[in-house]
Amino acid sequence: MKVTSSREGVAVVVTALASGAALGAFLASRYLRTAPAPAAGGRSRSRSPPPPGGHQPPLPDFVEAALHNSPTSSSSSSSSSSTDEGWRLFYWPGMPGRGEFMRLLFEATGTAYEDVFAEKTWREVAPLNYAPGKPFFAFPAIAHGDFFLSQTPVIIRYMAKRLSGGELYPRHERDRYQAEMLLAGVVDLVAEGHDAWHAIDKNGGYLQQKEETEPFVQYYKTKRLPKWLAFFEAALQRNYDGRAFFIGQELSYVDLCVFHVLDGIAFQCPEEWAASQVPLLKAFHERIASLPAIARYLKSDRRFPFSGTGPIF
Repeated sequence: MKVTSSREGVAVVVTALASGAALGAFLASRYLRTAPAPAAGGRSRSRSPPPPGGHQPPLPDFVEAALHNSPTSSSSSSSSSSTDEGWRLFYWPGMPGRGEFMRLLFEATGTAYEDVFAEKTWREVAPLNYAPGKPFFAFPAIAHGDFFLSQTPVIIRYMAKRLSGGELYPRHERDRYQAEMLLAGVVDLVAEGHDAWHAIDKNGGYLQQKEETEPFVQYYKTKRLPKWLAFFEAALQRNYDGRAFFIGQELSYVDLCVFHVLDGIAFQCPEEWAASQVPLLKAFHERIASLPAIARYLKSDRRFPFSGTGPIF
């Protein structure tokens, strides 16, 4: 199948090869048309549409308080000792998702943080998506004192350099570039998984498109996931034969990020994970989960269960 379209004078060519008509239809829908409206029925975690007429609804008091660094009574914090400037995490409540990368860094270093929306609902938090002038684009976002950041890899690097004296940030320049490469792989793997489980409507709920996305989920499981697992297995093996960490001989932010991805894959794709020939990664997953700080966190009520709507989510 070959489809050609012109957008603003630029030809977009999509070719479906061995993957067959289903993938071809997906690619065509992604590049050549507007996604259809979600089917009726089923629960969704999609964001609410903006109000008509361009009028912005007032933000809930707890959102205003969070943005202005006021304490809230509904937040969830780690029990570790506090920091001078204070750390706050802004992420969708009730799920690990991309916010879990930040939680793991906080927990591994014993850093106190406020999970601002932990006890709220999606409906309560959604107005922040349309808040004019908010200091970040989308979740996840963090605030360190009055300094806000969004974009997952940027947040992770910022935190790794600062938490617990920078102990999660590689010390040597070459190791830092290697860590950057592996983090970019993590981001790509997560994005591919999200897009497979939300192939029809990226902003829609998974349950609303579950049947239609099944071919893309299977393609991810059988074609893309094995390649990513093999890549991370080889990367781990190159560092001291895969006996400990991905970078050097100390725990780094990369280890925690890869752990979260593997943990999500083991939950979301249990058969594929069990059948995968990646013994080093499986041992690594167990090793990180058994670190005292991580083990305590995984058993705590601060840890949200996976929702079954895609790897890490």
